[in-house]
Amino acid sequence: MSPEIRRQLIEYCGSSRTRVVGTWPDLPSKWRPDTVRTPDGFGMFTRVGAWDFIGECLEDENIQIYEILLDRPPGKRAWYFTVPGHDGTMIYIKIHFGPSNVVGRSFHISNDEK
Repeated sequence: MSPEIRRQLIEYCGSSRTRVVGTWPDLPSKWRPDTVRTPDGFGMFTRVGAWDFIGECLEDENIQIYEILLDRPPGKRAWYFTVPGHDGTMIYIKIHFGPSNVVGRSFHISNDEK
């Protein structure tokens, strides 16, 4: 991921005006932050907390972020990564750019998908 893409994604994740969840039929998603315990174990993620967490993860250059091309929409470039969650779980996160925002597609306990 280029520094410019990383910077833009961090910026978009940080504002409620530039972040959305893909819930339309052509943008299937598995966005379930309220089912994921925070890494510190003190509660479940909220929608806002999930976006804040994604921004923090993007700022951490030690986290390996992978680029893929989506099937829906066809050929759309997206990024995904997994990070340690609570009690040995891994949190799976996938995002991509929208027209002038970031679209959340996945936020859930990892099942080793891409």
